[in-house]
Amino acid sequence: MRRPLRTWLQWPALGLFCFFLAAALPPALGRAFIHLGEVSLHAREDPLAARARCLGAAFVGAVEEIRHELGPDEDYLLVEGGDPRAGGALWVRYELAPRRAVFLGKLGDLPPPRRLRGILAANLHHVVVAYGPGRPPVLFERYRFMAALERRLGR
Repeated sequence: MRRPLRTWLQWPALGLFCFFLAAALPPALGRAFIHLGEVSLHAREDPLAARARCLGAAFVGAVEEIRHELGPDEDYLLVEGGDPRAGGALWVRYELAPRRAVFLGKLGDLPPPRRLRGILAANLHHVVVAYGPGRPPVLFERYRFMAALERRLGR
């Protein structure tokens, strides 16, 4: 009794599996060939052009300017100016590596400038404000960032 029941259940399962393969395989192969074509188009692309294609030319240009402005081993302060879920600060930190970032937090959640001055290390001279996709990061000298923060808060 057990043997025929198991055999009876195996055939529909095998049929459903074959149906799934028949339905899913052609679109998957089509997408694979499209992606292989894209890879061959971008195979000779230099790293800067590839980053510009993926992240946007304005973002990559701003990061390159910041990279040249900061020393190769200069630490900087990093502020999230956009939506933290967009990962702007993470991308900027990655792009500016191996320079170390001291993350201050979200721009709207920063303490008042007077308190912030007491918290910050004296040897960090630059602040990078990172935004989400479509908006490039901005480099400030620390005193200019504090002045802009005071103007924003109306003090």
